[in-house]
Parts: sequence; structure tokens; C-alpha cells
Amino acid sequence: MKKVIINGKEYKAEEGTPLKDILIELGMEFPCGGTGRCGKCRIKAKDVQPTEKDRKFLSDSAIEEGWRIACDKIADDYELECKLTDAVKRRELGACNIIVSIGVKEIKIGIADDEIAEEVTVVNPLYDGNGISGICENYDKNGKAQTKLLRAVLAKESIELFEKYGKAKSETFAVAANGIFLKILTGIKLDEKDIDFNAISDGHNFDLPTEEVYFLPCVGDYIGGDILGETVNCGDNTIIIDCEELFVAVSIGKDNNEAVAMWDMSYDEVGLKAVRAVVKLLRKEGFTPFVRLYGEYAEKVEKIIAGEGLEYSFYEKKLSNPAKVLGGLRYRAKLNKEKSVTSEINVLNSEEFHKYFAE
Repeated sequence: MKKVIINGKEYKAEEGTPLKDILIELGMEFPCGGTGRCGKCRIKAKDVQPTEKDRKFLSDSAIEEGWRIACDKIADDYELECKLTDAVKRRELGACNIIVSIGVKEIKIGIADDEIAEEVTVVNPLYDGNGISGICENYDKNGKAQTKLLRAVLAKESIELFEKYGKAKSETFAVAANGIFLKILTGIKLDEKDIDFNAISDGHNFDLPTEEVYFLPCVGDYIGGDILGETVNCGDNTIIIDCEELFVAVSIGKDNNEAVAMWDMSYDEVGLKAVRAVVKLLRKEGFTPFVRLYGEYAEKVEKIIAGEGLEYSFYEKKLSNPAKVLGGLRYRAKLNKEKSVTSEINVLNSEEFHKYFAE
């Protein structure tokens, strides 16, 4: 899967996808239909190597400035700027809802009725490069400003989606996030415990363009609704491992789940040693789980899982899973059940973890 950043927003594409297919969907005009005859589909992408078509239509100085022709390019891991129009015809929404998943580095925002119609990925404005600890420190210092900043980004991106689909606001604004981000979004102090976020959302839209805000349940400060949304879709004897700066692992059992979180992870030698200890901690005697790996550092963790002799596969967290809460109470009840049977292990106080870490 490739990640191309267009005008500051991330879009994902299968390997080999023509860039023009993505740009046409977003509203870029290709006067000759993308056949390479006019040279007017110009983008600015300095990281893309010039092609013969670029040299045919562009001067040396324009190429040096980063200008390229879009029609012969393949979507890849690079960043570009281009001019988009509003001419794209999008499907009519039967209802209008927003679903948001807040991560440490990125925020995914989608517009949906029965299913996701479109989603965008933006940088989390709270992230300053210092991990979840830096986010918490900044919130402790200047909480109101951080809350306002997060709400503003969610509102802005949602409104842009509304404008594309001819909507004014959403019926439901569903948020999947861990307890830290839910506290920041709602303006609650970080040291408060056991909060029912949906109880405080009654009659409060938190400056978001919606009639109702619904918070997917989370466990403690670090296990969010995005992970619980994945556990609903997994069978017993599964370990979910989210390999980001905020590392989360959840072991799904027949009657209960066990979860572990470690933050500001660098995945260096010490970090991977801690990951290995977590896997051993969650893998009970006689328990041979299947492992689902998510996240930016999944390939580094893969070696540990393979070394433990476990079967595994790479996955991507999708907005379509938490978006199921928009369909009614049944899925919300499933999430609440997952929360009720999930307990968090504090690895700092776990003798068993330290034993495995020392091995």
C-alpha cells in the first residue's frame, strides 16, 4: 500500500495505481483526458524524478522548481501540490455522519451514511515529536488551547467534507480514541479516572458541527475505541498488536481480554526486548494465538512474533470498523461488552513482565 500526500492530506493506493486516477477522483482536471497530449495537468512534486513527458512540456527551470506532469505518474510515497476543482460528482448520502479515529501522529476523518463515502488523513495538531508524553505535558501546561486546537481541526476537516457532499452538519459525530485524547477533546483533566465520556456528552457537541457526539468506549488512558473495534471482529485466541509510538497489545480470550500499553516507543533494541516480554506475558500456557500486526513499526515486531513460532498477518486499522457504531445500538453494545471484559496490565508493576524482559 502506497501513501501519497496531496495538498497536505494523505491518500492510500494499491501499488501500481496511476496517480491520475486519484487526482481525477479528487477533482483535478485533465484537459486531454490524461493521454499526455496537452501537458496541462501540472503538479508540484520535487521528490518525483522527471520523465520524458516532463521534459517535453516543461522547461529546465520549471523542472528544477519541482513542476511535473501528472498523467504518466504512478502513486507512490511522495508529496505533491496541485489545483483541484469541485467538479467531481460524489454519491448522494442517505444520511450524514462523521467518524473520527485519533492517533498519536495522525487523525482519520470520514463521512458516512451506511458506509464510509470518503475519508481523509491529517496530522494530529497536538503531536510535537515527543510522543504521548509530550502531548500530555503540553495539555497540562495549556489545556484550553490544546482542546481548542483539536476541536478546530476536527471541525474544519468535517466541514470540508460537508461542503463536498452538500451537507450542513452531521447527525452523529463518532470518535474512536484512547482516554488521553478523549480527555483533551472534552476538556477534562488528565488525572481524572473512570470517566463515562458519553454521560458528559449529553447535550454537548464540544464545538463540533453535529447534533450528537458519541465516544466509542476505551479502557483506561491508552486502549482506545479503535482497538476495541478490532477486537469485535476477531475470534478467541488472537493477539492484536498495534505497533505505533503508543504500543498496544490485546490478548483476546474466551471469557476475558488482557491489554498492555507502552508509550513513547522507539523500537530500538530495548524497545523490542520489551515487546517480546509483552508477547510472552500475553501468551498463556497452552495458548497458541494468531497475531494481527498493525501500525508503522509492524515489520520490526514481525521478527519477534516469528521467533516465538506464532502465525501472524499484517492488517490496517480501518474507519469502517468503528463506523459500525453509526448503524445502531447493537454494535455499540458489542463494544461495551468488549470494554467490560478487557483488563489492563500495568507492566511496570508486573513481576512476570520483568522476568521475561530479563531473559
